[in-house]
Amino acid sequence: MNERQTFTDLAGAAGCSEEQVRNLIKARVWLQERQLAASAAARLCDLPDGPTAIGYGGARGGGKSHWLLAQMGADDCQRVPGLKCLLLRKVGKANLEHFEDLRRKVFPWLPHEFSAFRGVLTFANGSRIVAGHYQNEKDIDNYLGLEYDVIGIEEATTLTSRKYQDITTCCRSSKPGWPPEGGAGAEVRSERDRPATCE
Repeated sequence: MNERQTFTDLAGAAGCSEEQVRNLIKARVWLQERQLAASAAARLCDLPDGPTAIGYGGARGGGKSHWLLAQMGADDCQRVPGLKCLLLRKVGKANLEHFEDLRRKVFPWLPHEFSAFRGVLTFANGSRIVAGHYQNEKDIDNYLGLEYDVIGIEEATTLTSRKYQDITTCCRSSKPGWPPEGGAGAEVRSERDRPATCE
């Protein structure tokens, strides 16, 4: 059995949709079994009664950041042109350097442009991922009032419940073909989030 078939079988067993598997294979993003389960859970956000947040926990080095960027870029951004995603990390100056390293590792086969000055990764269909950061909780206020179709938060447990709620108000969409908040939930994906679908 070849690598592609093994991956397809694992992804199917995890509950990934055929379209999702095609997107990941096209980008040559080979996720592990636990990451595939998280991706399948993320697609549940498309359902009218599905979740509006996906949590992914675990020890350091467990592939959480890799999965979050892969799901946003190789699946979400590829299926809806013009999608706008925010990837928030709790770090200082090394945020863009880490993002630069991670995007090179995750997307060597997926055409994109990256503006380090702006911290924006843009795909051919106009979808983009904005690399954001917060050093202190008050930095979350810099994002309030902006609109994102997907928000990914690393180290979400470092936020108080209030700040977490504040940032989730920015996750709303009016894009055709993408679930709007309040309907089939826009997605907030984070590490160790309360609605932890994938622990």
